[in-house]
Amino acid sequence: MTDWSVSMDLVAKPARHAQYEQRRDTILSAAREVFSRVGFAAATVEDVAEQAGIGKGTLYLYFRSKEEIYLACLVEEVHELMRQTREELSRAGDFRAQLRAFFRIRFEFCEKHEAFYRIYQAQYSTLFTKGHAIPKELRQLVLKALDFVTGVVEEAIAAGEIRNVPARSAAGAILDMARGIADKRLLGFSSLSASEELEFLVDFVWHALAAPSAGLPGKKKKRRTAKA
Repeated sequence: MTDWSVSMDLVAKPARHAQYEQRRDTILSAAREVFSRVGFAAATVEDVAEQAGIGKGTLYLYFRSKEEIYLACLVEEVHELMRQTREELSRAGDFRAQLRAFFRIRFEFCEKHEAFYRIYQAQYSTLFTKGHAIPKELRQLVLKALDFVTGVVEEAIAAGEIRNVPARSAAGAILDMARGIADKRLLGFSSLSASEELEFLVDFVWHALAAPSAGLPGKKKKRRTAKA
């Protein structure tokens, strides 16, 4: 192979990769539209292919099933939620402000993606119950979210803002509450406004975890910057 052929191949590979990613993004965007419009159960691979403007055979080069398409959509949504959470919490001040930002981002995200989240609630919440295997990539994202919130709790403990509690258990409880309240609001079971619900959650967690001296002058240790 000549040097010219090698160099052309090096140029072609990134172009092919970019084309692949662009087509994949098109499919996932089309899938979100279809799933939100007709629901997961009624949607077909043919519907997604038609919405994406490609043939069904081409779609199968990227995804093997409707379930695999939906899982890819869900993973992307979780990635985006985590990105927004990290950004918002990095700008928040103390632990109480971080709690408020954490819950607010999740409420806003679920409201913005309500149709898609309803599908998750109906079809995929069973993944998190005993006896069901969670797809590896989704499991890794859930664990990353738990690790991140655990780090936030550990920072608050080190700063003397909250009691010395098992950080990972506290983080899991915070994540569970956020998911549970989002589900309740989506089902119309909440009598509170979003802002009232937010303040209730922040106060509830804060009073459950706060150190006896929290809020008293001169009692807190110097707070380190939370790592994203």
